[in-house]
Order: sequence, then C-alpha cells, then structure tokens
Amino acid sequence: MKRATSTANHLPVINSSDQLSNCKLDPDVFYTQVKPWFYLTLLLVGSLSNCLTLRDLWKSKWTPTIILTVNIVTSDLLLCLSFIFRIMYYLNCQVWSQEEMMCQVAVETMKTVFYINLYCNMMLLLWTSVIRYTTVVRPHPAFLTPLNTTRGCWALCLGTWVTVVVCGIVLSANEGKDQIQDGSCFDMMENQNRGGFGKQHCLGVVVFFIALILYLLSYGGLVLYLQKVRRARLNHNRERGVRLAITEGVKTVSRGVREDVGVSTEEKNSGQKRLENLGSKGGSLKVRRKILAMVAVFVACFLPYHVQRAVTLFTPQEGDCAEVRLQWEVTNTTKAIAALSCVLHPLLYLAQRHLSCCQGRQ
Repeated sequence: MKRATSTANHLPVINSSDQLSNCKLDPDVFYTQVKPWFYLTLLLVGSLSNCLTLRDLWKSKWTPTIILTVNIVTSDLLLCLSFIFRIMYYLNCQVWSQEEMMCQVAVETMKTVFYINLYCNMMLLLWTSVIRYTTVVRPHPAFLTPLNTTRGCWALCLGTWVTVVVCGIVLSANEGKDQIQDGSCFDMMENQNRGGFGKQHCLGVVVFFIALILYLLSYGGLVLYLQKVRRARLNHNRERGVRLAITEGVKTVSRGVREDVGVSTEEKNSGQKRLENLGSKGGSLKVRRKILAMVAVFVACFLPYHVQRAVTLFTPQEGDCAEVRLQWEVTNTTKAIAALSCVLHPLLYLAQRHLSCCQGRQ
C-alpha cells in the first residue's frame, strides 16, 4: 500500500499549457468554403457603400463631424480592401506553408488591418459622440474648443491614427513566433501562440469598455437634453396658446362679436407649427432614432468580441480539446460580427442621408 501511495504521489503532472498545445485545430468546411463567400460579400457591398459615402461626404461642408465621418469611412474602406487577403487565406490556408511569402503577407495584413480598423473606429466614433454632446449641451467648454475647429479635428484624427498604428506595431512585434515544424498557413494563423496575447487583449478590453461607457454617456446625455428642450418648448407653446385664447376672448366679448374662435385657433395652430419645427430641430423622434441606430451598431458589432475576450482572459486555460475548439469558433464568429461594422456604418449613413423615413435634422 505504501509503494502504491508513493507511486501515486509521483505521477507526472500535465501542465495546462501543454494540454492546450496538444489540441491542434483543423479547418472545417465552413472555414474553407463558406467564409470566403461571406467576406467576398462584405468586400463588394462594403467597398461600394463606402465609396458612395465618401463621394457624398466630399460634397458636404467640412465640419468636425464630417471630418470624423470621413476618417471612419476611410478606415472601413481599408478593412474592406484587406478582405482580399483574407479570402485568399481561407482558400489556401492548407495549401500554403507558413514559410511562403504570400502566407506571411496575408496573415500579417489580416491581423494588422483588422485591429487598426477596430480601435480606430471605436475612438473616432467616441470623439464624434463627445463633439456632438459638447456642441449641443455644453457649447463652450474651454478644453474642447480646439476640437470644434476643422484644424483641431484633423489633428485629433491624425493623433488617433498614429496612436493606434504605433500601438498595433509595437504589440505585434512583442508577440511570440513559436513556429510549428512543417506547419501550414492555417497553423501559423490559428495554432501558434494560442493564448499568448494576454497583454494585447487585456489592453484592448480595457480601452473598449472605457470607450463604451463614455460613448453611452455622451449620447445618453444628448438624448436627455434634447427631450428636455422639446418638453420645455411644448409647455411654453401651450402657455402661450392659452394666453392668446384668453386675450382674444376678452377682446371678442368686449366687441360683442363671435370671431374669436377663428382668430385664436389660427394663432394657436401657427404657434404649434413653429414649436414642432423647433422641436424637430432639437429632440424629434427621428433624431433620437438616428442616435439609437448608431449606438445599436456600435454595441452589436464591438461588444460581442470584447466580451468573448474578457471571458477568455478571466477563465482558466484548462479543459479538453472540445472546449478549445468551441472557444476558437466563438472567437472567429465575434471577429466576423466586428467586421460587419465596415458595411453597416456606410449603409446607416446613406440611409439617414437619403431615405425620408430615416432623415432627421441635426
């Protein structure tokens, strides 16, 4: 019994990282045949819609909001063009070896452009919400005054691009390069350094949730302010209508005629129309729907990916190969959802710009 106990106490312990490294992933039919068509659709629709949006924006007055939108569309167009390399990778991931130049170019382009687009878009959308909030609610903050000029806004966009690109290059240079012997391009993309991006993903998750909170606060505060202004104008118009009716009634009684109804109704209707015009400029339903649509796209595209990353970071890297594969499939799905933003952003802009049901006054 003692010998058996001694043997049991000296059994080799399997490290969780070794266990994960033994779980080699292999591409399935969905990976090699369905995904190329999915990204080809995004390439065609996204390139066309982003080009139409850029042409429309180029004719507009260069306000800070337009400048930020131009940079967002430019980032989306770059991501759409990078789908060419992604499609080539999915079609040849098992054919190319990891040493081939086309494999390395495709993989590095996919990774770099995806993350640059992801975080550039997030920050540019955040700056757009902040500028809209400060312009309407607090029009004269001293520290944000330079951003309300075209030169200051261009400087903000340039600083955002430089910061994201430099961070992406530095973090990419620090990642490990543990190659699998005689590995394919798929192994280079999916099986190498699995779980080895803790610092990069942790930084990305923190940046996203900070940006999300500020984004929601900015647009939430803007909607509340617009609703408050609309209610105030409605109340003011009602009180004015009552005063006009009383005044006209007194005049009518004193003159002994019955024309007060027509006069007071006309005045009241004209005042109501003026109020509705003012309300539509400030807090109309269409404006609120426009803001809600932008927030919905932001949350729907970017939240799933970062929630999945957060769960991965805080979950112990233990389990069987089935769990590893499930986690890999969820990660690829959330990346595809995030990539949809390069199509949804221009389509949303074009719909709000040209469809009468979606138009709202700024």
